Amino acid sequence: MSQEASRIRSFDFRLPDKFSKEQLRTLQVLHDHVARRWASHCAATFRLPSQVAVARVEQAACDEILRRDKGGSLLALMAMPPLRGEAVFMMDIGLALAIIDRLFGGPGSWEGPHRGLTDVERVAVTRILQGLANVLAGGWTGLVELDPRVERTEDNPLFVQSLAGSEAGAAVTFQVSLGSKEGKLCLFLPYFMLEPLLPRLNTQAWADRYRQGSQGGTEQVNHRLRQAPVTLSVVLGQVTLAMRRALSLSPGDVLRLNSPVDGLLPLMIEGKPLFLGQAGRCGPRLAFRIVCRPGLEGASDGCGAEQDAAE
Repeated sequence: MSQEASRIRSFDFRLPDKFSKEQLRTLQVLHDHVARRWASHCAATFRLPSQVAVARVEQAACDEILRRDKGGSLLALMAMPPLRGEAVFMMDIGLALAIIDRLFGGPGSWEGPHRGLTDVERVAVTRILQGLANVLAGGWTGLVELDPRVERTEDNPLFVQSLAGSEAGAAVTFQVSLGSKEGKLCLFLPYFMLEPLLPRLNTQAWADRYRQGSQGGTEQVNHRLRQAPVTLSVVLGQVTLAMRRALSLSPGDVLRLNSPVDGLLPLMIEGKPLFLGQAGRCGPRLAFRIVCRPGLEGASDGCGAEQDAAE
């Protein structure tokens, strides 16, 4: 009898299991990475110590998630093409008000009563949510290339008509800490949105795809850096003049610089000295011969023992 009882488990016929444990575990790993990216994004945006962690990942119905909201939440509907349908962002209204306080010059520690947002505040929070959505897309790189867009925000769950109340999906709850303010952010992903990705929700497969995507992204960044133009200049020398003397200069005047004729000159890259060398000509064109790359402070004309010469 005890063995038969141990095999009995509860089953909700209104919400049959749609996600395996492995798939939920993969969503946990994926959004752990998203949480770290969000923490860095929030710290840079709000200039506050920020922590974001995944509290839980579960299968739930949309109305069940909405019923958990006791203190009020700001709801945002987010399209995530190429996936169909809309996801739902739920942010504690107290956290949203603290963000508003910080954005408009306050300490980011809202202690007043919870209230609805004004039109101006709603626009500001929508931009913040769009920034989080963009970071979310980066965290999903190993799974699918997303182009998320926050479509609209609502205060009342009754206006979330794009999802049926019994619609099943994956709910990812984040615990957010901004300075002294703490709150929760929940991301609800309906099943029909995730259904095309279910075969890919395997921990090992996702990790391999993410690693390959990261390597490809690194190569792309390196390629763009190599194509970026930089400004090079050579400082031939310096001279100090009184203002009266400077105003009296005319074409043909000769200025005596402080650099010796046979000394090494600094090569400036984007205004920063990086090499020492010699100025001259290469055929009809001006040229600069790099002699070494020492620490410029206290370097002798011969650059010590380092003579990494190049043209």
